Amino acid sequence: MLNSLQWPRVEVRIWLPLVYTAVVMILLYYCGKTPHAFAFFPELFARFDDRAELDFYGKIYWVIFGIVFYFIIPWIFIRLAGDRLRDYGVRLPSSYGHLWIYVAMLLAVVVMAYFASFQESFLRTYPYYSYFREEPLYYGLFWAGRAVRFFALEFFFRGYLLFSLKRKFGDASFFVSMVPYCMLHFGKPMAETVFAVVGGIIFCWIAARTKSIWGAVVLHVCLALAMDFFAILQKLGYL
Repeated sequence: MLNSLQWPRVEVRIWLPLVYTAVVMILLYYCGKTPHAFAFFPELFARFDDRAELDFYGKIYWVIFGIVFYFIIPWIFIRLAGDRLRDYGVRLPSSYGHLWIYVAMLLAVVVMAYFASFQESFLRTYPYYSYFREEPLYYGLFWAGRAVRFFALEFFFRGYLLFSLKRKFGDASFFVSMVPYCMLHFGKPMAETVFAVVGGIIFCWIAARTKSIWGAVVLHVCLALAMDFFAILQKLGYL
């Protein structure tokens, strides 16, 4: 019976991105969060007495972890396959006819972020670096790193994973990419997680049509900025 079984006949360009996605999700959950930095490198972080400084460097660990596993390692896979980054969306859009959709989504998420900022669960999560008053310089530096991490994240879900699967699955790849992207938001406010389903599909659709991830990168950064902005206004008592 066992001798009659055959290994699945799946192209390496299909199974590798899917298996790697599972690996990334595991590593992000068990190794890639800010608290893991303190657990894995206790001697390094023990010398920081200031909590704002401690949290900043813990967040930098989170930033670097994401850049390595979302971008650096897939880039290596791409190079080994003889492909180019531009084949996976790291290029200017081939057309700008879908730009209005990004503008509409940006307006929608800004409004959503405004109303979400009145919820306690939202204010427990944002701003992502909570010591913005005590250490504005650290907050700015963290945001610069976070923006790069957003690029890496979009490259992974709307670039490497999407364009690897699209060759075989066509537009069905949008929904495959959306599932792990939605799961990535578990633990965040429910509205944000639900939006990840809709936004994940739309981001993939536009990236596939324009052959570029840059629109999604800009929108993702603007969304995160809006959430931080309204959360900060709430905590400063301006809303």
